[in-house]
Amino acid sequence: MKGKLFQRKYLLIFFLMCLVFIHSLYRLSDKYHISDNILNHQGMNTDVVDYQLTAVNLVKGHGLTDHFIEDYGVYKIGLDKTTFNNMFYQFMYFRGRFLKGTDLYDWSPPGYPTFLALFYYLFGVEPLNVMKIQFILIALAASLMPLIGFLYWSEIGIVSGMASSILFINFYSTNPATILAESVYVFLFSIWILVFSVWDRSPRIIFTALLGILLGMTLLVKGSSIFIVLLFPIYLFFKFKNPGIAIKQAIVFVLCLGILIIPWSAYASIKSHRLVLLCSQVMPDLLDGNNEQSVLTGEFTPDWMMGNKDYLYKKLEKRNYSKIKMLTIFLTQNYRSIPELLMNKLRVGFNKVILVIFLMIAFYASVFCLNRIKGGQKAKVPVFPLIFFINILLITLIAYGRQIIVLPFIYSFLFPATYLPFYWVSFSLGRIFKSRRTPYAL
Repeated sequence: MKGKLFQRKYLLIFFLMCLVFIHSLYRLSDKYHISDNILNHQGMNTDVVDYQLTAVNLVKGHGLTDHFIEDYGVYKIGLDKTTFNNMFYQFMYFRGRFLKGTDLYDWSPPGYPTFLALFYYLFGVEPLNVMKIQFILIALAASLMPLIGFLYWSEIGIVSGMASSILFINFYSTNPATILAESVYVFLFSIWILVFSVWDRSPRIIFTALLGILLGMTLLVKGSSIFIVLLFPIYLFFKFKNPGIAIKQAIVFVLCLGILIIPWSAYASIKSHRLVLLCSQVMPDLLDGNNEQSVLTGEFTPDWMMGNKDYLYKKLEKRNYSKIKMLTIFLTQNYRSIPELLMNKLRVGFNKVILVIFLMIAFYASVFCLNRIKGGQKAKVPVFPLIFFINILLITLIAYGRQIIVLPFIYSFLFPATYLPFYWVSFSLGRIFKSRRTPYAL
């Protein structure tokens, strides 16, 4: 009897996941429109061009490089050559991007260009088809939300998970109708959360190993979850009372992560003749997010190298200072502006998602407070949203505020945010029924 109920429950969850998937595809196709122009809705986004050039060069046998080697039309950017040159003139000639050459592309991690190259190798260089696949990946990520909710909060978790998926697709999903890594990143991200949810209930070594492998794959697509490499092992020491178990789990996690990351880092470092831990974008991004202009805006501002204004970095660059030394000198000379810089970064990065973050924090505060009230309902508390929140908070404060970086993490924040009203109702009903059974209870 229990087996049949178990089967029916999971069949119902699967049915609801299918409904979420269909709804998500419909809403995404209505919200975003694909175009032959791979810069659709993106404007002057150098990452889009990087990914497309690198993927096509891989398919054509030129290796992992983001330069124009084939004729311009082969890359199917969707813009005529003159328009492209006018748009990207500054990046091409101030940073040497996209020019002739065969240098290794290590500006970003290699996962997404490799994904594109594999797709182009199998089905031809058709960016439109890649965008369609990305629609499916985002819809699949949304369809997992009811299952993840169930793993924490049973039947009520299914309902809150469906609410999370609707909010995610309608308000917080990344744009799959362009050649950017976010869609693949969110999909891998959702699989990591699902495995984490299973591991949280049954922390077996096999699941820990899988978490390490999945995080390695995620980092090879996009490096903005880098601090999870440290935060997850730290969490292990809070989860397990036995330090020996925590150390064993941490070692397995780091080893499985390293199996994917170390070969790429070693190869990129040898080929480029400099140390590349994951990608070479890190230090330029730190300069672009910590300069005179970013103090005022909190945004990604590479203007210091291209404008006519006399920026400090321009002077230091002429002296051949290393980027880390340039950053240190800037922060030392402008230490009074650091609070303004950090506040502007937070404002830009989290402005449009502040309600979700407030509700998430309210959930954890409610659990913390109400569990201390006599008769309070003990709620299961998912830790992964807190891990991801600390991670993206550090990324924003250290680098710059940018919503395209924050948005994928809203996927995880929505779980506690949408469960909050259900938790309060459950707690209130529990208090009411208890007071009826014991009318003189305080």
